Amino acid sequence: MKKIFPGFWVVFCFLPISLFGTDLRTLPVDVYVILDASPAMGDRRGEAVKWLCDDLIDGRLLEGDTLTILMAGDKTELLFSGSLNSGEKEAAKQALSRIPADSGPADYPGALREAASRQAGKADRMSYTLLVSGTTGPSAASGGLVRYSRVDEFSGWRVLTVGLGIDQRVKAAAAAFMQ
Repeated sequence: MKKIFPGFWVVFCFLPISLFGTDLRTLPVDVYVILDASPAMGDRRGEAVKWLCDDLIDGRLLEGDTLTILMAGDKTELLFSGSLNSGEKEAAKQALSRIPADSGPADYPGALREAASRQAGKADRMSYTLLVSGTTGPSAASGGLVRYSRVDEFSGWRVLTVGLGIDQRVKAAAAAFMQ
């Protein structure tokens, strides 16, 4: 049997990674970010903003995706909303970096309702909400607004990926699964 050139194995093993390692998504996505402005975030707000800028805005979002950033402080405040291109990505990152600390509790229900109302009527587009909170923020067990969520824990803060307005789709999927 012929001996195969060792470089062949390197190319053979790593070529699929380079071919399939990129984001192949072609449909735009709507992302809603709710950032906790309460004292619960404390000195971890900078870490959370850096994660949002690096991982979400520069890492996952593509040109044509829409991003809406809401601040959850004493009241809910819209900080940014737009379809992304390179200039808009920078504007979104600037909006995140300018979020002031608030003295009162975060209005999570108000911010989640605002995100849900902005998602209403866009059933044809994929969307999700990221709620970035201090460790004392809402948990997945806190009831209806975060019923369909996933929690990613970080040191001193967490990210809840929330499926807003998906009750009927979940029930339909469960019914189809049970048949």
